[in-house]
Amino acid sequence: MIDTAIPYIGILMVKNNPGEYPEYSLPAGYKYVYYKKGYEFDWAKLHLILDQFDTIEEAQNYYRNEFLVSIDNLYKKGVFVEDDTGNIIATASLWEGEHFGVKYQRLHWLAVHPDHQGKGIAKALITKILQIFNELGYQNFIYLTSQTESYQAINIYLQFGFESYTGSKPKNWSGTTEDFARDNQVAWKLIMGRIKDY
Repeated sequence: MIDTAIPYIGILMVKNNPGEYPEYSLPAGYKYVYYKKGYEFDWAKLHLILDQFDTIEEAQNYYRNEFLVSIDNLYKKGVFVEDDTGNIIATASLWEGEHFGVKYQRLHWLAVHPDHQGKGIAKALITKILQIFNELGYQNFIYLTSQTESYQAINIYLQFGFESYTGSKPKNWSGTTEDFARDNQVAWKLIMGRIKDY
């Protein structure tokens, strides 16, 4: 789901009505599983295949530092998809982020193995994350970060009611206010142009 032929620009998307969304189920032969010890290696392998990290060690270290510091939350909010051979082929998490200066829940690190893309697994995972968000009693607002290179995933997020964030620069976002406004405008022009042709 990554197209490195276009410039990388980070973006944010927000959903102000997280109780409203289309519902998709996993296709036959797949099932949801929650985090258990050892899945950090499966997560790392998956993201390495998707070129998110340069080495398996880098990916595992990221997972430890990002997710294993809050293991109780991970058991409730770290979702994986297993195929009928027992392999982990997709993942996403509902996780705290502080891009707006306070902690909000976000859809975090959605990934589907290339051999299993195009089957509706990403849509099913987003459905699952939004269900968890609501079941755990969170309200009002959920967000995500992405980048121009992931316009195919962004197209799916738009279908779920996530919208481009075009407000003032979030407190914990790099660059200046002017940089954010300019880059955001360029990013969404690129994204919508690719989605239109996709």
